[in-house]
Amino acid sequence: MQCNGGLAIVPIFTESEDDPTLPDLLGSGVMMQFGGKYFLLTAAHVLEAKRPESSLLIPSRSDKMVVISGPGMVSAAPGRNRKHDRFDCAWIEINPETAAEISHAHKFLGPEDIAADDASSTGDHYCLSGYPVSRSRFDATRDAIRVTLLNFNGYAATEKTYRKSKANPITHVAVQYSKGKSTNTHGVMTRNDNPHGLSGGALWKWVCLPDGKTELRFLVGIIVEWDASNAVVIGTKVAFLIESIRSKLPDLNPYLPISSTMEVKIVEEGSEECPF
Repeated sequence: MQCNGGLAIVPIFTESEDDPTLPDLLGSGVMMQFGGKYFLLTAAHVLEAKRPESSLLIPSRSDKMVVISGPGMVSAAPGRNRKHDRFDCAWIEINPETAAEISHAHKFLGPEDIAADDASSTGDHYCLSGYPVSRSRFDATRDAIRVTLLNFNGYAATEKTYRKSKANPITHVAVQYSKGKSTNTHGVMTRNDNPHGLSGGALWKWVCLPDGKTELRFLVGIIVEWDASNAVVIGTKVAFLIESIRSKLPDLNPYLPISSTMEVKIVEEGSEECPF
């Protein structure tokens, strides 16, 4: 059982306000598929960074972008202030034709790549992956935007850190950042000081197999916040988004991982229809 890893993480763009022919990076997303349906999972504030008249774009081939639109869900922001939303997550259902285009450059994770009931214990190791907006650069030689997928290592936060960060261990994963241990996709150490700007990216759990040699990583959360004061990355558990998908699309129930600790009920004030 092998996770598709970085190929499932996508940079999310929109048209640049200064130059509509060039894209602006908004953040990251994670591609999933369940029962023949395809989804983009991300942070709500990443989607809301797009101007209403613009599109959400994901790269397909090296010279092509596809527009992402469809039904979905964004977590409700108390008082319409996203800063007060502790979940800050969203998903969009992608039509099969668009998913086929995206698959030229990316992979879709499946149920076997998810740890729906992750419970942090002392010594547990995590990986944080995404496309920092701060690393987006205009390449004048190619008239293109360059982005970089970065990976950061971390470990399970303590109960005290959960409290200080106001994260609920039932619905969130808090990962203490290991400074100086970040790498790029080639395994080369980077200059980054902290994992700022990974919103919408993947929070992975490293799991050691009984042979003591092989480690696999499973998706446990979608990154929504970098709490610099506590040096901790906070992710909304992927189980929360999956339960939201189950509530909105009950026909997918046989194909969705089941969490034994979480149940989500969609009510008028608890979620919003995704306007993208």
